Amino acid sequence: MVNSAAMAEPLSDVNGVTSGFYIAVIAVLLIYVHTQRPVSKYAFAMLGLVAGGQATLADVLPILERRERECRLDAERRARKKAEKNRLVNRGGTCPPRRAGTPPHAPT
Repeated sequence: MVNSAAMAEPLSDVNGVTSGFYIAVIAVLLIYVHTQRPVSKYAFAMLGLVAGGQATLADVLPILERRERECRLDAERRARKKAEKNRLVNRGGTCPPRRAGTPPHAPT
């Protein structure tokens, strides 16, 4: 026989971890709908801190904005570097010298 008291319990444990998780998932989905960009694991973890009461949204948002900006700038830098390398190779020029410890390109 099923204990009716166990069925009436909410979907959270004593520390509220489960409800904090659901709040973080909902926040991630709302951010995705608003920004139309995928949300990072880092953002999910930060929103989990907010849901758990360990930080406020006002504390977390500037950190997330700075992190997203750094990631965007890094992606742009990598794209420029790749385009420059492709331009040199296609033009018949030489690639920049390789860093110490990296293997040479395979012969073609």
